[in-house]
Amino acid sequence: MDRTPLDKNSSVPLYRQLIEAIKDDITNNILKPGDQILTEIELSEKYQVSRITVRKAIGELVEEGYLVKQQGVGTFVAEVKLVRNMNKFMGFSMSCEILGKVPSATLLFAGLINATDRDKRELGLDDSVANVLSIKRIRYCDDEPVMVEDTRFSTEYSFLLTDNLEGSLYKLLNKHETVPLEGRTELDVCYATDEEAQLLNIESNTPLLLLRCVCYDKMGNPIHNSRQVVNPKKFKMII
Repeated sequence: MDRTPLDKNSSVPLYRQLIEAIKDDITNNILKPGDQILTEIELSEKYQVSRITVRKAIGELVEEGYLVKQQGVGTFVAEVKLVRNMNKFMGFSMSCEILGKVPSATLLFAGLINATDRDKRELGLDDSVANVLSIKRIRYCDDEPVMVEDTRFSTEYSFLLTDNLEGSLYKLLNKHETVPLEGRTELDVCYATDEEAQLLNIESNTPLLLLRCVCYDKMGNPIHNSRQVVNPKKFKMII
């Protein structure tokens, strides 16, 4: 095994140097998602550090989500998660693209439905309004199902029904000169229904992230609201 000593004269602690070395291997695809990493003893020998240093570095990498431990088996590189910063407005497609991933969607339903009180409140509709446009889809990242979303608009956006709804809705809206600029998101937890479990390829009652979002244009007018149920194993939130 190649010996790759760390810089013991550096002001950077050895465990932090080891963390960065392992992160570099992950970033450069030397270590890929699902790969088992070296044991504590092997890492200690490779980097010429104590097992205590190795243990501390591995512990932090697990905390940060880069590695996962399987009891009695070993430590593995975690699957890459999409990241959404709650302080920045960003659609799902862009969240994928900035990681070099390919977003896609499967359309489950598109049409008019009865407007709920929540729809009327969040979309700024009169109580007399009967219907809203609902677009329900499965969202994928590199062909892996990540979320089920139900996006709702006032009926003035019914022109969307003539477009391809299996791509980015925000790109469609931009094409029609409607520019989503900011949003408000509520974060909660829910449990997968039988339907959601089937669509996301998970077990029923699996804990999921529940995101309720309202998107606005530059004038502060609501464009849509949405309900997204997200597999947290595929998605990371920064608050």
